[in-house]
Amino acid sequence: MLLPVALSIPGLGRWCIFSPDSFQYLEMARSVAETGGFPHRHFMLPPGFPVVLAPLLCFGSLPLLPMRTLLAACWAIAAALTYLLHRDELGRRLAWVAGLLVAISPVLLHSTMMLLSEPVFTVLALMTLLVMVRWWRRPVGSVWFVALGGLLTAAAVMVRSVGIVLLPVLALALLRHRDQPVTRRAIGAGILACCVLGPLAAWHIRQGLYPTGIGYEHIWTAARAAEKTDATGLALQLERFQKFAPSRLDSIKETMLPKDLAWRAFNPPWDQPTTWLIGGFFVVVALVRLIRLRSPVDLYVLLTLLILSLWPWDEGVRLVAPLILIFVSYPLWVGLLIWRRARGRTWARPAVAVALVLWLLLQAAGVTVELSRLPTLKAKARHRMDVMATLAAWHDAYTSPGATWIGVTPQADDSKTLLLGAAYLSRRPVTTIDVRDQSAYDLDLSVGQRAFVHEALANSVKEKHGYVPVSRQSGFVVFERPGL
Repeated sequence: MLLPVALSIPGLGRWCIFSPDSFQYLEMARSVAETGGFPHRHFMLPPGFPVVLAPLLCFGSLPLLPMRTLLAACWAIAAALTYLLHRDELGRRLAWVAGLLVAISPVLLHSTMMLLSEPVFTVLALMTLLVMVRWWRRPVGSVWFVALGGLLTAAAVMVRSVGIVLLPVLALALLRHRDQPVTRRAIGAGILACCVLGPLAAWHIRQGLYPTGIGYEHIWTAARAAEKTDATGLALQLERFQKFAPSRLDSIKETMLPKDLAWRAFNPPWDQPTTWLIGGFFVVVALVRLIRLRSPVDLYVLLTLLILSLWPWDEGVRLVAPLILIFVSYPLWVGLLIWRRARGRTWARPAVAVALVLWLLLQAAGVTVELSRLPTLKAKARHRMDVMATLAAWHDAYTSPGATWIGVTPQADDSKTLLLGAAYLSRRPVTTIDVRDQSAYDLDLSVGQRAFVHEALANSVKEKHGYVPVSRQSGFVVFERPGL
């Protein structure tokens, strides 16, 4: 646990890397801290992470240092839980190595700099897996232990919805011991269902009270406009799997190979062969272990990868980051098998030892490179926060309190985060619009008093509907209705 803390200390400070989701989490957390409830509208993001953040807002509306400390603490706890999860299967020494690999992971170090829910989810999922492994090996003796497993699962799902795959695996672990009386197993299943489904049902009912935007039901049943397909049902899911499954394999590769050092593996002509070789290796090992060992942990990994392969957004390595704590055990498990069966082969054991040392050195070098980038990351993050503060100050001066406004940015542009940050700091909600075709854009201010239009799009809206530019702020042109 001390190593992640030591690696996190140089980067701790009053800065953070934000994404669009970060400010929705913060908005929900601020509402919980100030009113005891969430804002009165429908949310796509689950509520667990905002509840965790809410107590930190007693240090201010943007408590950067406490939030960064929380994320670093999650990394340290995850490294310790990794040792506990793999200790019985790999032995104490290799379990310690697995924990060390987690503690020097460049991907996990970078995740402590971003205000996202993955670090908290990782800890909750690992705690649930520890409960699950114990249930798998021996019958559950106490209903309170069943309730604990159910509440941990519910907490994980409320932080990240992909945690729902924990429920069937946990239920399978609970019911697999046929030597237990049927009544006892039924009671345990009922308690588990109540503890998991109760909080989820309450959140679903709450969401149903407000007009639905783009929710999970729509995402899983209908194609997004960006997908450019009319497919539905199974055909849609097959199209998504063909498109996004290779991306998830590439993310698995990135968790094991530092991108800055093994750059050839991420560029042509070696990018696709290494993706299928490395990512495929981990999928095959999970399948082999599931068939051979009937391990619930590997079932959880495969179900998670299946859901992520159908998720119609390419969000990079952060999607598979919570699985790193399991992935690190796969090469160790394979190496252990080779070690035990290589008594007559003089080259095998030295080869395993050298491969392990090289892997550790590669991860250590990767985390060193990540630490060397801290000054640049810190300067960029602070500059972006200054821009958000400048835009928020403009709103405080010229936009009515509580008034809505529009933010227009190019598709997949980081400037959207700046507008969302300004909206959060100024407490003036924004409607963001992503523009794909930058050659012409028909600006409509019917849902807001003003529009902050990215400079790249400003010329295409300048002469439409009589809207006039009134100001230029930090890379945006401000439009408003005449006479406002």
